[in-house]
Amino acid sequence: MAQYNEYTLMLPDGIEVLYTDSGALNTANYTTTVVLHGNGFNGHGFVRLYDYAHKHNLRTVICNRRDYPGSTKYSNEELADVREGRQMFLDRLALQTAWFLKHFIEQENTARVTGDRTARGFILMGWSYNFPRDVADPAVIPQPLYKTVEPYLRSLVVYNPPILALGYSHPMPEGVYDPLSDPK
Repeated sequence: MAQYNEYTLMLPDGIEVLYTDSGALNTANYTTTVVLHGNGFNGHGFVRLYDYAHKHNLRTVICNRRDYPGSTKYSNEELADVREGRQMFLDRLALQTAWFLKHFIEQENTARVTGDRTARGFILMGWSYNFPRDVADPAVIPQPLYKTVEPYLRSLVVYNPPILALGYSHPMPEGVYDPLSDPK
């Protein structure tokens, strides 16, 4: 049975993020994997990772996205940003992700990535529709925050991204409705 604890983190902009955490290992030489789930399922879909985390020298943290249980719902203004396709929506998510990582650096004593980038630090994993927030423009993150987080970010895992998130058109047969690509 997986062992983990559940927490809620208040970000600087007042947003609450629910996350679960396997906890620190008894060594400073471990890597922290931060998992961001996609649409349709919350972070609970990844709790089985906790069964394997410590065995593989990993601390695993699974975040519930906004609008999922335990995390702050999107405001009407934020939802309007999504509907209108405004870049600021993804920029805001990138900033919130950086704040989350900063919390772990400062409050959870996350170790910097090793010089050869093979151990410690963070592995950031975005599943499905959470992939775009992982590759959002780092220029939107204020330089002091960027300089805090960057030395700890070891690698990025793009797990099963949707074709639309990669910039390709959807290969749907004509006449088939897809709510995820409906501009309305």
